[in-house]
Amino acid sequence: MKSRTRNYLLAVGSGYATTLASILIALWFAPFTLRHISSEAYGINSVIGSIVLWTQIATLGFPAWLSHYLAQRIDTISVEEINKHFSTVVALQIIAIMVTFAVGMVIALNFASLFDISPALQDQASLVAILIFLSVIFGLIEQPFSMLLIAHQQMYYESLMQLLALLIRTVLGVLLLLAGFNVMSIALGIASGAFIGMIFTIRRAYQLTPGLDFRFRFFSSERIGEILSLSFWWTVGYVAGILIESTDQIVAARMISLEAVTVMVLTGRTFTLSTSALHRLARAARPMFGQISGQKDWKRLEETYRQLFTLSTGVALAVSAALWAGNAIFTRAWVGEENYGGVWLGLAFALNLLVNTWVQPQMSLLNSLMIARQQAVARLVEAALNLVLSILLAQRFGITGVILGTALAATFTSLLYLPYLVSRALKRPYLPFLVAKTIPILKALVFIGPAALAIQAVSQSVEGLIGAAAVIGMSFVLNIVILWFVTFDDPIRRRILTVLQRLQNAVRGRLAASS
Repeated sequence: MKSRTRNYLLAVGSGYATTLASILIALWFAPFTLRHISSEAYGINSVIGSIVLWTQIATLGFPAWLSHYLAQRIDTISVEEINKHFSTVVALQIIAIMVTFAVGMVIALNFASLFDISPALQDQASLVAILIFLSVIFGLIEQPFSMLLIAHQQMYYESLMQLLALLIRTVLGVLLLLAGFNVMSIALGIASGAFIGMIFTIRRAYQLTPGLDFRFRFFSSERIGEILSLSFWWTVGYVAGILIESTDQIVAARMISLEAVTVMVLTGRTFTLSTSALHRLARAARPMFGQISGQKDWKRLEETYRQLFTLSTGVALAVSAALWAGNAIFTRAWVGEENYGGVWLGLAFALNLLVNTWVQPQMSLLNSLMIARQQAVARLVEAALNLVLSILLAQRFGITGVILGTALAATFTSLLYLPYLVSRALKRPYLPFLVAKTIPILKALVFIGPAALAIQAVSQSVEGLIGAAAVIGMSFVLNIVILWFVTFDDPIRRRILTVLQRLQNAVRGRLAASS
């Protein structure tokens, strides 16, 4: 249990270190990039990033099955069994990679004709698409090995590889921008970082699993039905996730302009980066959930889920309110008034952050229990509603309507239905289960909402990045205090204090050892 908690904390800690580095680099790299390339060129990279996600549909979720299956059996399964399932998944993944490569090249070579791109950038846009598609291929090759690490609850290594890739693409991107490579600079950095991260992940998987071996003769049809069934529904859920994540930029690009995509991306940058950080709290718990469920300890599983949901959703509320309070100050100081989309766009991003973080603990638990079909259908309905609402609201409210459509679609679907699936899996009545999990968050919202509104109103005259940091920091600290006394109960507070005490002891031990 201690080892499981330690690995979870390592996953969260390394994830946050990576996310913090991502935030700091992104905040510096965006204005640096805009000084060397046009707003249209910047928008091209953003749109390509949204489109290439679709090519990964071909994987059909095969690697995800491997991580969840092994997580429940990692302490008892033999190396021979691991090799059999690993080789089966890799063989299927090779087929998926071939399909992805073919489709990706067709899209890349015809990319310039899909959007209204100026003639001077059309050839470069296709090359950028090819490079980013290659980075996707590297990621697909890495996936089965990465899933082995996750099954061993070694998600922290995955975070370290993400950090390495981030540093590589940033340094290389800066050097290439200074050398005049224009829009291709970012794509070359992304592809290089993905390739090196793939090499290190494969090496780590072989170190962690002595005797790991891939052979086509190990391919087994024993669980092929289970793999294909679960993978199909995970793919449906993945498709829905891509729709949800990419709809905003694609709708904005098609219905408004590429410049609008740039404004939307920059206004929401702190929210999207924070969303990624907050999701790590829940995603890092997937192997832990799988191992606990594998031991059939349902009482501990439910309590672990409850604490994780309250903690992650509560912190998401605190973060979203704090960012909204200081977003106008920050964005204007960061990239200029012309790239700020307004207070209502910021509020839509804040709502989107909260709603999307709300569903993450449910998704992590359901995935660890291999409950795929119902979850996928719910996400698909959400994606369809998201597309419809984004288009309708964009016609009335512009880019603010696009983001608002995403938040409302999640509220009407996954936010209500996924807790039902969790309650059924844990054999608890739905309404009491939903109310018990929701009331603590709503109590905090009663105080945090007006506080953020007041801080945003009284800070109108504040300027500069330091001023923005002060406003956001003050609001966040106030929100955490509210959560501590209003939302977190004694078990959660004790858990937090215990973790902080362990971290303090670990730091003291390291300092004592070094001296």
